[in-house]
Amino acid sequence: MTHRDIKRLDRRLLIAVTVIVLAVLTIPASEALGEPDPTAEPDDVSMALIEAMEYAVGADPSIFLAEQFRILSFGVVEQNAGPFNTKLGFKFSYDGGRSFLNEAQLHGENQKRTLFRELALITQQVADDLQEQLGGEDFVWADCPAGLDITIGDTPICITGRTQAIFELYHGLAEAIDYEELADDLVAANLRAAANAVDVLNLTAFTQRVNLRNIGTVPTVTGSLTTAFDLRFTKLFRNGIVLEPGLILDGFQENYVGKPAVGAFGGKGIPDSIRSIVGVTVDIPLGKGRGKVSTAASENAAKESAEAALADEAFAITLSVENTALAYWDLAASQALLELLQETERIQVELLAIGEALVEAEEYAAADLHFVRGRLELTRGRVASAQEDVVRARVALADVMGQSLFSVDQAPMAADALPEVPAEDLDESLTIEAMVERPCSGDSTWPPPDTAGERPNFWPVAPNSTSSDGSICRWRSVMPVCTRVVTS
Repeated sequence: MTHRDIKRLDRRLLIAVTVIVLAVLTIPASEALGEPDPTAEPDDVSMALIEAMEYAVGADPSIFLAEQFRILSFGVVEQNAGPFNTKLGFKFSYDGGRSFLNEAQLHGENQKRTLFRELALITQQVADDLQEQLGGEDFVWADCPAGLDITIGDTPICITGRTQAIFELYHGLAEAIDYEELADDLVAANLRAAANAVDVLNLTAFTQRVNLRNIGTVPTVTGSLTTAFDLRFTKLFRNGIVLEPGLILDGFQENYVGKPAVGAFGGKGIPDSIRSIVGVTVDIPLGKGRGKVSTAASENAAKESAEAALADEAFAITLSVENTALAYWDLAASQALLELLQETERIQVELLAIGEALVEAEEYAAADLHFVRGRLELTRGRVASAQEDVVRARVALADVMGQSLFSVDQAPMAADALPEVPAEDLDESLTIEAMVERPCSGDSTWPPPDTAGERPNFWPVAPNSTSSDGSICRWRSVMPVCTRVVTS
């Protein structure tokens, strides 16, 4: 097999596969969607009145639209009633931010540390210079009571003890005997005062160094944090009054990142602030109507619209049920009339057979059979007309119910019989018994005036009867023929 034959075979296989796929995809929509097949034999299409009403109500688009509008209207009522529900408002915010110090802020922090450093250095230098002038480490310091001395490095400091020694020298001056002793006491007092100054300078320098150590390095980032908590209950009354109790809590923090909040330790020294507010807000309308009309106007209008939508839906259902009932009973009446005419046709066929037998037996004139056959054909025509009426009634009922038909055989049939007429609604003059007993007169007319214009096939058929005055009423077909017979 050549390469060209292989390519030709592949092309044929591709065409075959394409045809199969298209055949599968082009299945009739009736089979794919599960729709009824018009050629299939119809199932039992008999339907009770209540079933027809339920079907009509479920398939009527006007009822569906009315139902949807009713649902929408009640939704609008709920929407307009929503503002009168108690509302809980909750708000929590956490706002934190950081930023680098700008050039001015950095310069200020550097200057602060430079000041502490310079003060500590200068103060220490002055103290060292005074100490050298006093003789350095060989200077005799005054004794300090236990627990009142401070050691900075290796140097003990006791200002309290030396001050007490100075007071003792001044007392010695007051008791001095000669000038030499007085001069020695003055020199000793000045030396001790100078020594006190040295100690004060040492303490000051030490304090500056401690401050410099406490504030630490220069910060570069500052941060702030703001938190807020807001809780509110809001109630709008239909008279327009608004009641709103609330609780508010908020806090604020601001400091350098990595520093304590205290300014002596390098922080900004801004204390944390916390605030709480508890209150009630009441809004009372003072205008015309005091809010009763304007506040609840939308809700009242929505309620009226909902009631109208409910009434409209009920009217649509009632109208559909009424039309279905009328069409159903029209079909039931057509079916009953058809059964009656078919039974009449069956009886007349039997009468024709009896008449033919009597003719063969020469007991009945053959000419009278034409009348019987004519009446039979007339009845058959009425049966055909009644069948057409039944078909029209079935189609009309299906149309009223909103049923889709693929054929007339799918139209519904009435399963319920016609209801019995109440006895109080019957006209006893039209019953068969009353017509049999009605006396005949030579000038009587038929049909009676109150039944003129009705279809003759509704007139009763009764056997011959004799009236009270001796007249004999002979009933032929549907027209009575009254003859008077003189009896001896």
